[in-house]
Amino acid sequence: MKNTVKAVIGVWLMFALWMPTAYAVQVRDLDKTSVSVNSRSQAELNAALKQGFQQIILKNSGSLEALKDPLISSRANAPRSLVRQFGYQDLNGQLMVNMSFDITQIEALLRQAQQPVWGAQRPLTLIWLLDEDEQGLQSIVADSSTSQASQELLSRSDTAGLPILLPLMDLDDSIAIGANDIKGQFADAVANASQRYQTDFFAMASVQSFAGGITYQLSLYPKQVSASGFVQSVLQIQQEASDKQQAIAQMMDAITAFYVSRYAVAGEASAGQVLLSFANVSQLASMVELEKYLQSLALTKGLTMNSMENGQITYRVDLFGSTQELQQQLSLDGRLQQQDAPSNLQPSFELPNQQQGEQTMEAAPLEHLYYRWRG
Repeated sequence: MKNTVKAVIGVWLMFALWMPTAYAVQVRDLDKTSVSVNSRSQAELNAALKQGFQQIILKNSGSLEALKDPLISSRANAPRSLVRQFGYQDLNGQLMVNMSFDITQIEALLRQAQQPVWGAQRPLTLIWLLDEDEQGLQSIVADSSTSQASQELLSRSDTAGLPILLPLMDLDDSIAIGANDIKGQFADAVANASQRYQTDFFAMASVQSFAGGITYQLSLYPKQVSASGFVQSVLQIQQEASDKQQAIAQMMDAITAFYVSRYAVAGEASAGQVLLSFANVSQLASMVELEKYLQSLALTKGLTMNSMENGQITYRVDLFGSTQELQQQLSLDGRLQQQDAPSNLQPSFELPNQQQGEQTMEAAPLEHLYYRWRG
């Protein structure tokens, strides 16, 4: 499993290094998971399906609290109706149950329980982790590392569906960044060194042992600089843990929780409609790619083409969340460039639902957002 995770991270790194513009990773296999078992007995299978269901809930919500929800916990005891298929595999001598779930039903269950739904489009995070070995020597964990810290990071990344990169720590990185930069939280220096990786966020983290356990600190930064010209953290924590495994798990959970609060959507009621116009969509292949992307967003409840003219296509989108949340989600994708509205714009209107006998109400104008598609 860890070798598989390492390979996936390597693919993310390869794409991140050549992409002209950073954009979030489209996380695959959010419906699939594997659980180790001791035998093919029914009891072992039932336990594996329950554990697999819980892993899928965590991967699609990003929330540990979702597992405690009464509706979801009750389904965990009888998940068979949500399982699309399962099968056994011998993986290096360990018997595994590979399973896939009905992702539509999983998302519907999360919405019904008022839990977050985290779409497949997720931020890519570069993690600069200052680790400490048994002799107390500190070093930055590289992409090629096989240390406990590296393996724990990749394992937690796979469990949460949280795409991460580790720095190459080649000559360029080694000249630009040292242990003291991470330890001292010199964000501007690390921000400059992070630019080559084209990620959405970067994190500086360190773990250090003491007599009672492990102390750790974490700071998360967006790729954008502030109006003052400096990078500003969006998340900072400094805590203690019983061991390194727990410390890394808590840091990864904190990063996931931040992204869920910003990019996931909770609830099943529609929050309204918005018009989205995209320029530079003149080919059928571009339109298909764009529609596939829009439909993959957790915020999208429904999608209807409104018009298409002179290479510009407009969709009416029914939302689970707010327009602001949609803009945050769209800002993750480097194929989209937001544009100003045309000066000669004629507003579109949304007619409110009316019951018989109610007084006629004026139609409310729909918010209209404009983007250029660079897919």
